[in-house]
Amino acid sequence: MPRVSVQKNKLKKILSNDNTFAILLSPPTHSTSSPAKRPPLSTPLPSATIPAPPISQDLGTYIARDIKLFRELGWQQLVTQRRQRGDWNSNVGSIHHPAVRLLDHYKRHGAPVKIRTKPWTLARIEAALERGPHRSCHEHVQFLHEVFIDMINKSQWIILPYSIAKNLPGLRLSPPGVVPQRDRRPCWIGDYSWWDVNEDTLPLAPKDSMQFGHALERYLQELFLADPKLGPVELLKLDIGDGFSRCNVAIPDIPKLGLVFPVAEDEEKLVAFPLVLPMGWVNSPPIFCAATETSADLANASIKAGDIAAEHPLDTLAATMDAPLPDPKTVVDACYTASTDALPISLPNNNIAQLPSTCTIPRDPSLPDNGPLAAYVDVFMDDFIALCEGRHNRKQVRRKLLQAVDLSDSHYRTEPVSMIKLKKGDLSWNTIKTVLGWVINTTILHLL
Repeated sequence: MPRVSVQKNKLKKILSNDNTFAILLSPPTHSTSSPAKRPPLSTPLPSATIPAPPISQDLGTYIARDIKLFRELGWQQLVTQRRQRGDWNSNVGSIHHPAVRLLDHYKRHGAPVKIRTKPWTLARIEAALERGPHRSCHEHVQFLHEVFIDMINKSQWIILPYSIAKNLPGLRLSPPGVVPQRDRRPCWIGDYSWWDVNEDTLPLAPKDSMQFGHALERYLQELFLADPKLGPVELLKLDIGDGFSRCNVAIPDIPKLGLVFPVAEDEEKLVAFPLVLPMGWVNSPPIFCAATETSADLANASIKAGDIAAEHPLDTLAATMDAPLPDPKTVVDACYTASTDALPISLPNNNIAQLPSTCTIPRDPSLPDNGPLAAYVDVFMDDFIALCEGRHNRKQVRRKLLQAVDLSDSHYRTEPVSMIKLKKGDLSWNTIKTVLGWVINTTILHLL
């Protein structure tokens, strides 16, 4: 018998034994009425929907494993064992920052999901289950299988059959969707607005932490105020790998963020549960920004204090892609003899600039000069951006940024820094860089 059939039979055998899990959790207390905020939930998907293929062998193996653990340990211990301690740094409670208590709470207890409305009735849950995921999921099932296998291996999600999930207190089901992207693989997201989970979520997250709206403006201001006589201003960016998935969700609240996973018509209904902040939930951005904005604050505080940062494990790899610095005398001479007619420097094919750059425009006399070397860090969600002047300064600013990220994060699941983008030059210094979608050339103060 083919291995796929053996695995499916094994999974069906596990699912058929319903008596074991029935005693592990007491049935939830449901409201006798459900809020009528949208059309009836019993509306099925259109008949033209593309049928989903069977669950892959690898995904079925993980589901079977978690069913076994659920029956042996129960929900609380299943999540604890699968998620372990999470990505938050063990020393996050000792950092010097106003957000320290909040971050320490997230580390110890996970992000809370508090809902203003009564628990869903069983009829409401099963109506949402019947409606299922958005049609786009059925068009990208293979992609979803690959993504969820990866996330399960990273201890970020688990998938359980509905026959087990329906007994979890507070269960709510939302449809996932897949958004195609140009020249990139698709992006999946949980549509927590479809059945009003987002609307019903209490706004307990720190909304003020979302300061990224003016990140580029602040960044360009620091660039504009830098004195070019002190050397070329160089740019750097750092992307956090896995983004929201680095912060846990409170274990009792996870069922409120359940997603209906796409399956074939003849297969057991499945529900995916986020062990970490999911994309699409209204409180995920502010909670995540509380960590990234804190890291940016810590980096800038260290820069201002003039601390000497110790070497970081990623120093050597990042430094190999730095653009070479021009001779300082050449830079100073160019600043005094520059002309507005100077030709712009050609843009390299990637973020690793190969050309030494000098100032090519005159300094506005109204701007202050003879100031300190420019050095600044900001962040847009999970994209850190930095700038600096000076050969020694570039090493220190990069180290302080990396260490600030490590203070609120850890290497438990994966390295906080996106290694794929680092190897493409993200963490390197140069005067021409793509920053938040804009190509910035610091030698001519030009944006493309």
